[in-house]
Amino acid sequence: MQLSGVYVMKRWFRLVYPPELLNQPVIYQLIKHYDVVTNIFQAQVDKNSGWLVLEMQGTEVVLTEAGSWLREQGLIVEELKTPPSSGAGSRKAGEGS
Repeated sequence: MQLSGVYVMKRWFRLVYPPELLNQPVIYQLIKHYDVVTNIFQAQVDKNSGWLVLEMQGTEVVLTEAGSWLREQGLIVEELKTPPSSGAGSRKAGEGS
């Protein structure tokens, strides 16, 4: 996608949160700081740990910087090579871990 001469792309990330960041607004801060568009595809959070699969849209430079920033905050960041399939591996509330 191209907007005003700037190429916007999508990347998908699996983010793993350490316990001390579970109550922090990391995704909100990411959006405000880097002006990226996000979409959460999957997530699992409990009181001790959490992970999510996040789509981010932005320029290549911004997405690279955003990924580095997430790592600096203390998250484990894995870039996914392909988009997650919607619903694959997801669970409804109340289903087992």
